[in-house]
Amino acid sequence: MFQTRLLVVAVGCLSLAATRCSDSGLPGVSDASDSQIPDSTAADAGVVASDTAQAVSPHLVWQIDDLDQGEHFGAIAAEVAISGTGSEVMVGWFLNTDRLDCLGPDSAKIRWTHDLTQPVEQKLQYVGTSLDGALIVAATEVAVMGFGPDDAKPIWKIEPTGYFVKNAAVARGGSAVAVFTLDTQSSSHQVTLYDGATGAKQWDHPVPYNLTSSTPGISRIAISDDGKVVALSIDTELHVLDSGQVRLKESVEGKIVKLALSGDAALLFQTEGVSSMRSRKWNGATYADVWTGKIPCSQSFCDIGALAVSRDGSTIAVGSNEPGSAGGGSLLIYDAQGSGNPVVETKNLGGNVASIALSGDGAVCAVGSWGDKDNKANDLFVIDRDSGGVLFDLSTPGSVLGVAISDDGRYVVAGAKHVHAMAMGRQGHAYLVDTGVAP
Repeated sequence: MFQTRLLVVAVGCLSLAATRCSDSGLPGVSDASDSQIPDSTAADAGVVASDTAQAVSPHLVWQIDDLDQGEHFGAIAAEVAISGTGSEVMVGWFLNTDRLDCLGPDSAKIRWTHDLTQPVEQKLQYVGTSLDGALIVAATEVAVMGFGPDDAKPIWKIEPTGYFVKNAAVARGGSAVAVFTLDTQSSSHQVTLYDGATGAKQWDHPVPYNLTSSTPGISRIAISDDGKVVALSIDTELHVLDSGQVRLKESVEGKIVKLALSGDAALLFQTEGVSSMRSRKWNGATYADVWTGKIPCSQSFCDIGALAVSRDGSTIAVGSNEPGSAGGGSLLIYDAQGSGNPVVETKNLGGNVASIALSGDGAVCAVGSWGDKDNKANDLFVIDRDSGGVLFDLSTPGSVLGVAISDDGRYVVAGAKHVHAMAMGRQGHAYLVDTGVAP
């Protein structure tokens, strides 16, 4: 493990990020339910930045704190995204003053903020970017929006009438956006593909939901780099579509299915239930098993948490949660074409593994966990796949809820809650880490 010494300095005044700093040091927000986001050129508020002059080893680049101040209630940072080289960094805040911030890798100065409280508060479901950062996509419960890197005004906006937006994914090439929606009146849900440049509908595909509840619980959606292949898991069902046509449809009785997809859609990784895994490769007719297995478990019960596949399809990362264990969750890294035995196992990650992200070649892995309730353990980690070493770690005040990594492995962005994920509370933090990996 590298021991990183940080020289941090406060930047600007201590107020809500993306609001103008007043003489009193309080943000211009009246209350949580009727908030107005001032001009986003305002400032670097509630920001801590590291000494970039000595940016040689892995280090914290910047930190944003959205805390209660006066009549302002702090928001939680949960949805994060970053472009291929880190040129665009996105942080989505919710619960209070819901908004989407766009920043860069050099400082915590906010380029623009999109207000998500008007006309009504809209909780973010997803944030993602294309590799080049030219397309930024945000999905709320009622709308999907496409942005350019320089403007808070959407270049297109989709509001699917009669549907609730459950999840979305942007093709890394920027050509398309896949959206999973739930019919608010029935169980006739659907996947829709939209053009990344215009928001125009390309195709849609119904996804019948066979369980007794008309509102699915766990869903995941993934899309290939070129936007042609879309994979969706919805509770116990798995669907893979190629240009709107069914490539694969399966149901695993009684087991929740989660999935991840490589950039070329040749590798499909899925988990079934609490411990089973399958690495599968497209052979032109179906996804054939490369290997199957179960996560190693040191006690009677384990649970698969977050998972990720590298864009090049070489590497799989899985979070293993062990409720009640002293060290919390573990990270398991696998060779996608290997034998199903982990090549890296990093234990004691301080709680449930909430989010995992891999660089494009799988060489660098970012991990965010809930941490322990006493906040004695680290909860943000950057791990080298080849050595298994921890390049960087950090203990946040509460729990890390989301991480994203640039395709070149250089930058990691993380969103966090100010208190533990299992505790009632608001306020949040966002972090950008320079991993020290040469692009």
